[in-house]
Amino acid sequence: MDYPCVKLFSGENLSFSWTSSFKEVRDPDLEAFLHQCCTAISSIKTELKQRRKQPRRSRPKIFEEHRERLGTCAAGIETSQELNDEQAKQAKIAVEIITTSQTTRFEKTYQDILNDISRLCGPELVLLCAAALGKHKISHLNKRDRLHLLDHLKKKESELKVSRLAALVDVYKIPKSLFKVSIINSLLSGVFYIYK
Repeated sequence: MDYPCVKLFSGENLSFSWTSSFKEVRDPDLEAFLHQCCTAISSIKTELKQRRKQPRRSRPKIFEEHRERLGTCAAGIETSQELNDEQAKQAKIAVEIITTSQTTRFEKTYQDILNDISRLCGPELVLLCAAALGKHKISHLNKRDRLHLLDHLKKKESELKVSRLAALVDVYKIPKSLFKVSIINSLLSGVFYIYK
């Protein structure tokens, strides 16, 4: 099934795609579907109009925000010696994504980017990026922003890799080397990459 998609539910655990035949659907259910779909369309159109009116943030501004978040997070870790609750949650999500085979697009993208960060800068900056930016921001980076992020991490590695990060890598069980993890995940998915 392609995503995003719309499914219609005529009862609990009774669903079908709107592209399917409606022969089995009762008239009252069809009328209810029509009403709900019209309401949804109107709501989506209104939302899109509002979004188009708002000035979109430029890519450089978004990336600048990411850099600020990384710097602020590193400074916060150096001061407090720990992650806050949200950062800890994101670190645990990252470990789960890194250490298991991923099939969905965004999880796979997130895993690939974390692998790249680990290979280039080590597990400390994997933890920092996961804590500072989180799964959503990282997995939605386009190719150019991904390269900008890796370049920034490499250039600022000594500043961002604050001393406490090494201990937190052990606390949150960030894999020291993603080489083995990459082999396992590649074998499971049928694709094999070697990270040097």
